[in-house]
Amino acid sequence: MIRRAALVIALITAFALLAGCSTPSSGVTVTGEVVDSTEVVTAPLLAVAVVNPNVGFGDSTESAPTSDVASVLGLGSTVRIASVAVAEGDTVSAGQVVATVDPGTLPAQLAVAKADQAAAKAQIGVLAAAIDDTYDKAQTVAENKQKVDDAIKKLTAMQGKVAKALKQLKKTRSQLTAKLNQAEQLLANYPPVAPPGMPTQEELKAAIAQLKAGLTKVNAGIKQATAAQPKLKKGLKQARQGRRKLNDAAATIVDVRAQLQDAKELATIAAAAAQIPVDLADAQLALTELTAPVTGVVIDVAQVGDQLGIGAPVVTIRPDVPSRITAWLSPAQAAQVCTDDTVAIVGDWMPEASSVSGTLTRLGDASVYPPSDAATDEIHLTRALEAEFTSSEQLPAGVPVDVTIDGCREATATNETNG
Repeated sequence: MIRRAALVIALITAFALLAGCSTPSSGVTVTGEVVDSTEVVTAPLLAVAVVNPNVGFGDSTESAPTSDVASVLGLGSTVRIASVAVAEGDTVSAGQVVATVDPGTLPAQLAVAKADQAAAKAQIGVLAAAIDDTYDKAQTVAENKQKVDDAIKKLTAMQGKVAKALKQLKKTRSQLTAKLNQAEQLLANYPPVAPPGMPTQEELKAAIAQLKAGLTKVNAGIKQATAAQPKLKKGLKQARQGRRKLNDAAATIVDVRAQLQDAKELATIAAAAAQIPVDLADAQLALTELTAPVTGVVIDVAQVGDQLGIGAPVVTIRPDVPSRITAWLSPAQAAQVCTDDTVAIVGDWMPEASSVSGTLTRLGDASVYPPSDAATDEIHLTRALEAEFTSSEQLPAGVPVDVTIDGCREATATNETNG
């Protein structure tokens, strides 16, 4: 009787051991945290030359005033928040205007640049009318001579304007290049612990992107100005030759007409060159209107009147996309799951017996030491694999959740340790 009882106990023990070594997986449950993913609208870099209102109108020996571009990287330079169109908790759409910054003198600069352009275009009409007039009035030769003189005077002034603009553009390109190089060096050698007042890496990246965009615009302006110079020089030479013919009184109406046609062509070139300062001022003004890069919910916004450094956050938006969750799996847990496994997500704020579906979208390929603040229900978790899940809907950012994974494999052993 005793032997039979011992045999029964031995069989039960053996079956228990066999069952412990191969137990079907009913799912792996881990504790994770919802990732707080945000998009930031930053303060823009505004730097543009001030347009001289005297350029193109009579003789002007004074240089065009220019705005002082901020010191290297624009550090210390700020912009003022002029208006805010959203508040914390608002839902915004991609492309929606969320704030504006004070444009300063940019509107005045644009108005003056457009006035210069209008004057240059008007000159084309004046010369066209003069050409038509030569068919009817031979006695207007003297008047046409004066018009040619005026055109030469104004075109000479325009030639000086283009030369000054080209010089300023090259100077600006040198400054922007120096700033870009220093910014890239600073970002590449960013200290582990930034001293007080030093811009963040995100601010440096934003400044670098804006500097590169500025260099692109400046290079385009240099190309246009450089192309206009030889044409202006050639045209002025032709106009002066025509003036000498008129001074000699040997020119005929046909000669006058030909010279006026040359002047008209020059005026067309000058009008095209006048587009350069308009485009520069227009581009800078466009930067003063800040728009949402994505659709989402506003979680932080600056106040009207705030003075912000270049690249500083103005509006922070949490995108309206399914949430991501990170968790750490022990090697034993990781051995039971596969990428694309379906998961059930449960938070303590959800109604009882409810959950949100999701997918295991990424699983690390090496066991590492997880961060000390990582959410986990594992005791003595020394090495683990990081996993990322995507939920079917948005979840509160930063909160812990329990994630149950529909495992794709069976558990290998119940007594596996994690070390």
